[in-house]
Amino acid sequence: MTKTRRHAWLFERPGPVGTTNTLREHFVKSILWFAVGIVAGFVVAHQVNKTSQGREFFSSVDAKAKAFGRAVADGYHEREAELRSAVDDLVD
Repeated sequence: MTKTRRHAWLFERPGPVGTTNTLREHFVKSILWFAVGIVAGFVVAHQVNKTSQGREFFSSVDAKAKAFGRAVADGYHEREAELRSAVDDLVD
């Protein structure tokens, strides 16, 4: 038995009766559906953004995302300063 034959079950996935999908086929289909979902999301977001309520919604989401990003950055810089201070204390 060759290595390919012995491990062929790793690359096969049972499908409907009488068919077998390989992992590669499954992966390609998954990537395709993922891309379709992204495109559909962009189309819907574009349509929603055309309304005044949609613009308000997206500006609210944008403000919250920026506030979250600032909080993460502030926490990072604060922790970095604490660690630098601790290292300086150890070195001295």
